[in-house]
Amino acid sequence: RYIVFNRLKNNFSFYPNPAKGFVQINIEDFNKPVEMIIYDNNGKTIKEQYLNQQNTNIDVSGMRGIYFVKVSDKDGSSDSKN
Repeated sequence: RYIVFNRLKNNFSFYPNPAKGFVQINIEDFNKPVEMIIYDNNGKTIKEQYLNQQNTNIDVSGMRGIYFVKVSDKDGSSDSKN
């Protein structure tokens, strides 16, 4: 339910889905900071930040509809639809 594509060296999950207020992103086997981008159906970036720990809470309270989460490091990326 969480991961659509898995090219990132470390898997990630986010919950709850659907979300109100906050989502938690969990990166399995976290060993270095990764970049997280949330974007809409049109590809417009809505939120972008670096994740510096295995579990991070992300504020999504102003978002409506379907959005996509991309987590990437220098070795690859993983995308998920929420």
